[in-house]
Amino acid sequence: MASKEPVRVHHSRAPGQIGCSLLCLSVLSLLLSNVCLAQQQTGWCQFQLLKVPLPNRKVESKAGISEYWDIEAPDAQELKCAGMSVVRYTLEKGALLLPSILNAPLVYYVLEGINNSSNNHAGKGLHGAAITGCAQTYEAGTAKESKEQEEQHQKVRNIEHGDIVAKPAGIADWVYNYGNETLILIAFIHVGSHADQLDIFARRFHLAGQGRSLGGENPKGNVFSGLDVKTLARAYNVDPELASKLQNRNDLVEEIVQTGEDFHVLTHALMQKHKPHRRNLRYMDNYNGEVAETFCNFELRHNIDDPDQSDVFNLRGGRVSIVTSFHLPIFGTFKLTAERAVIYDHSMMTPYFNLNSHSVFYVTYGSARVQVADEHGRNVFDGELKSDDVFVLPQNYVIVKETTGPSFEYIAVKTNDKAARTPLAGRISVIRALPDYVVALAFGLTIEEARILKYSREEITLFRPDNSTHLVNSS
Repeated sequence: MASKEPVRVHHSRAPGQIGCSLLCLSVLSLLLSNVCLAQQQTGWCQFQLLKVPLPNRKVESKAGISEYWDIEAPDAQELKCAGMSVVRYTLEKGALLLPSILNAPLVYYVLEGINNSSNNHAGKGLHGAAITGCAQTYEAGTAKESKEQEEQHQKVRNIEHGDIVAKPAGIADWVYNYGNETLILIAFIHVGSHADQLDIFARRFHLAGQGRSLGGENPKGNVFSGLDVKTLARAYNVDPELASKLQNRNDLVEEIVQTGEDFHVLTHALMQKHKPHRRNLRYMDNYNGEVAETFCNFELRHNIDDPDQSDVFNLRGGRVSIVTSFHLPIFGTFKLTAERAVIYDHSMMTPYFNLNSHSVFYVTYGSARVQVADEHGRNVFDGELKSDDVFVLPQNYVIVKETTGPSFEYIAVKTNDKAARTPLAGRISVIRALPDYVVALAFGLTIEEARILKYSREEITLFRPDNSTHLVNSS
């Protein structure tokens, strides 16, 4: 008997069907990866006690210091929960933070600089971001008869104490300290962002200088170090000797270098120091390219520390300022909100919880007793936060802050561009919103006690605990 050939069925698909299948597989893969990340983050947000994480590494350069609160550090569960890493950069006078690229959005807060003779002077600096596809809108405007190529670069921003500066993922940026004081930057890196397609760790790709590995002292090199010198020479159309200098092989600094006195950038701040060059400076502010009309025109800086711009102010309690996507539209892309609070002595902030975000705090001045409670009614933190502490408040955990010194000041970044808080005491609190009888039955109170509880605090956010008026609505 002749053997039978197996029947082969050929299925033909139209090109559109194949494209649809690939698209479906891609979407499914993305959804599964997001589900896995969400499951991981859920596990990271289970706490018996909250801790105050310490910087796990410190890298010293000749012109400054970089201190890291890495999310991959052994004791960084709170940072993993929030999806946020923190870095504190200290730049000496004349220091330059070399250009680098991150896989996640970053938000700087500019701390007040430190002066040897006085602590009352604000740090001054410049920030530049090289945004792909945007025009070099700053030009030197050299004379036509000059054979030299005139300098051109993208916009440079002046930064000072109290500024919030946003840096999108994948954008190279640099910072220069042109003031007479030390400039300190607190960097919040949102590794939990959808823009981070690598993993949950902050990966820094150095455009110049040499980075260092986590826990190691050996330089890693920059992005050019792994490329062939001759290839670089052909790409830039320069000789190999010049191309080899891109690799910084003899440069052992990490990312902060000293520039000395000879540092020239096209910006009004530095042109004041170099007036002979200033007359030829011109700005192409009206560049109307297609890209410039969108991403290139995003404002990246906003001062959050101006008392006149406070969102909440209490003469005896303090002030709170909030930066959202309304103030910085790019925060809508980042899905972040920033908060700056100054709580006066003998004052407190109403107990509250974050409705839809985690918060990562950096204490800029003073101290406070902070208490946190979880969903089981357990006290997971009861301690003092002080200057330079980093602290994470997970979503829906209840927190109360009460100053223990002259004041308590912090900057916080929240992981939602529409972040909202729910106060538990005060005029707009949850308790105030409940009917008197519901409050009485819920807590075993008389109606009179329920009304005292609801109406004794007329302030909204900040108040002095000894300033209770015990107002009772007897209607």
